[in-house]
Amino acid sequence: MAVLALVQGLPTTDHPDPHAVPPKNEEERAAIKEFADATQAFIDRWRANLLSGVPAARFVELPGAGHYVFLTREATCVAEIRDFIARLRDL
Repeated sequence: MAVLALVQGLPTTDHPDPHAVPPKNEEERAAIKEFADATQAFIDRWRANLLSGVPAARFVELPGAGHYVFLTREATCVAEIRDFIARLRDL
């Protein structure tokens, strides 16, 4: 089985979330960090579960791409999908 996952990835310093609202205080900052940490744990668990069933699964992270990665990073998505399909021919 072949799997290609195009995922938005969490915002980074290089690719910040353009819609993020700065925290108003330390309590809000801590809550945002707690949510981000929980989200990352969920993503890590999902990735590990997928890899346990499909060890050759390929992940392409697109930080800052937003939910609709195929719209915001169209060229990258098309290139990755074409590469994925080309590799299927080799199986």
